[in-house]
Amino acid sequence: MIVLPAAGIVLVARIALGHGTWWEWPVAGVAAGALLLVAAVLARGGLGMGDVKLVLFLGFALGSATPAGLLIGFAAAAVYSGALLATRGRAARSTAFPLAPFLALGGCIAVLLT
Repeated sequence: MIVLPAAGIVLVARIALGHGTWWEWPVAGVAAGALLLVAAVLARGGLGMGDVKLVLFLGFALGSATPAGLLIGFAAAAVYSGALLATRGRAARSTAFPLAPFLALGGCIAVLLT
């Protein structure tokens, strides 16, 4: 409920305060959001709309660093998934865990790297 208004505020602020190409942030946000929206529809419940909105927010905030942030976030989630599989075995295949903390971690690291 708060992510979409926050995304709008971030986008307006980035465009108002940004230098150079103003279209970078909306394109990054919409592209990343669309990518995860398709994944959410195909996953049929395996990925929530909150994750889609968070990626839209991250795209608006990160701009051209969005792919790096997503890659780092998904890599961290993959490491966690591997740890679950290693510790719980086959039972871990049905374990659900939130993706948002890993996406946020990737976004924070991408901000620090840029």
